Amino acid sequence: MCAGLEWTSPPPAAHDRCVSETFKKDQRDIDAVLAGDGEAYARLVARHQGMIAGRLWRFTRDRRQLEDLVADVFVEAYTSLANFRGEGEFSHWLSVIATRVGYRFWKRRDRLVLTLLYWEGMSVAQAAGETGWSESMVKVQAHRARKKLRRWLE
Repeated sequence: MCAGLEWTSPPPAAHDRCVSETFKKDQRDIDAVLAGDGEAYARLVARHQGMIAGRLWRFTRDRRQLEDLVADVFVEAYTSLANFRGEGEFSHWLSVIATRVGYRFWKRRDRLVLTLLYWEGMSVAQAAGETGWSESMVKVQAHRARKKLRRWLE
């Protein structure tokens, strides 16, 4: 079972096999959910909620808020599931939704772009992909956030 594998740098063949197995399980469950099987969605949530909680932990350190944000991600994913095209991994699609949910949570703050760029070490292009913004928008938001942070520190 792939979930139990513990290595820091998985051998490419084993990693590919795990991704492939998870991809197949996800696709079967997605098809079942779209056919009306609620238990299949519970399996998807169980399979991915830890990863989503890990992503959203960067947006809040409050466990109650974290639980609400994770729930928001899975509600949004459920209502949008028919739009999942299956061209990539379901976990990536969920990750994008989680980033957007986190961004809405931080809507009145400028921490998102700084977290993505500096905490998670993403490039501007990666941060743009996660937020749905253009690379120019990421740069502008990062500039504004640094400027605001500078004002707070002074």
